[in-house]
Amino acid sequence: MLAADDLLALGVLRSLAESGLRVPGQVSVAGFGDRPEAAHLVPALTTATGDPAEVGEAAVGLLLRLLGGHDTDTPLLVPARLRVRHSTGPPPLRRR
Repeated sequence: MLAADDLLALGVLRSLAESGLRVPGQVSVAGFGDRPEAAHLVPALTTATGDPAEVGEAAVGLLLRLLGGHDTDTPLLVPARLRVRHSTGPPPLRRR
């Protein structure tokens, strides 16, 4: 499960715990933003982050191309850093 940000991922972790599902044993959870408290959650949250300035520049560039009637089919790629912690793991084994 990938949440749009770390705070949403916190809610996902809580809901899964209340449902009796094990993280990461049965479900892996990751967030986005690398908030300082993400490392202190139980389990510690795997999270990704990108440079906000780069994201903003890419968004403005796309908007200007769109407003100028230029091609906007080219995907935008902004580098992100992944911090793997304890909320993710290998997929569970399937029983036959």
